[in-house]
Amino acid sequence: MVGLPEKSVKKHLTSLEKARLVKTSEYLEGGKLYQPTEVAEDKLIDALMREDHRTCNPFSQ
Repeated sequence: MVGLPEKSVKKHLTSLEKARLVKTSEYLEGGKLYQPTEVAEDKLIDALMREDHRTCNPFSQ
């Protein structure tokens, strides 16, 4: 999964889920990116799709 901007990631996760994120050294627009674990990734995809309903979900099958 492509790293997501920190702000978008953190606003949808509980503190436990945040603790499971693995920081990457990659940067996007000057912000740190995170690689979510699989469970957190599913929750993020759902939350981000609700946030922007115009975005299609490339992970759905």
